[in-house]
Amino acid sequence: MNGNKVYSITQKGRQFLSEGKDLANEVESQMRCHWNAENIGKLVQMMGEFGELRRLMGHRGRYTDPDKMQRIHEVVSRTYWEIEAILEGKAVERMG
Repeated sequence: MNGNKVYSITQKGRQFLSEGKDLANEVESQMRCHWNAENIGKLVQMMGEFGELRRLMGHRGRYTDPDKMQRIHEVVSRTYWEIEAILEGKAVERMG
């Protein structure tokens, strides 16, 4: 085949894959129950943004005056509680 090596699965390998198929299907099913695949991309994006926020505060937070730090703390704290309420299906009061 054009000088390319061709590999095949042995009968024993096919048997192993066949026997493991039920376990693989069970694991996949359980993961679907615990993970909403539609959210993975957005979750990864948010985790990256959390990392950026951590870096921003680690770098610039040290030099921020107390009034600004208090405002930032209020924003982060309020955001945490709003996210928790959303995840629990509670109504969220918005400020502003």
